[in-house]
Amino acid sequence: MINENNKALLKVDGLVKHFPITRGIFRREVGSINAVDGISFEIQEGETLFSRRKWVW
Repeated sequence: MINENNKALLKVDGLVKHFPITRGIFRREVGSINAVDGISFEIQEGETLFSRRKWVW
């Protein structure tokens, strides 16, 4: 739940992360893996970002 009275501690809009797929001796990019494509979120005071991993990096 977003509290409109407080400012967000962290606000992310349109996050994109693509990993390149390379081939050949010159490591030419032939495609990409889209890990995240256009997500947005806010973290308010007292909230945490959940991850199934032990540590969030």
